[in-house]
Amino acid sequence: MDILKTPQKPGQEASVASYMPSDETLKAMYEAAKEDQIQRGRLDAIRSMTVSGSLIVISILLFLTHWFWMKRAAKVQTQ
Repeated sequence: MDILKTPQKPGQEASVASYMPSDETLKAMYEAAKEDQIQRGRLDAIRSMTVSGSLIVISILLFLTHWFWMKRAAKVQTQ
């Protein structure tokens, strides 16, 4: 827990006691950090699914456009 360490100046002894929060505060900090990690993971998953879904839709549209374009070009050449 780097957040709990008291910054020491170079050459200064560790005479200043480090801040040690109560158990309730530690539990609240742990729960907040855990919830932050869960939210970050959820955001990353949603972002990944959105980007992947968009790429799939764009790929399908490009494929279908090319397909119909070539179909039309083949009809023109055979006539």
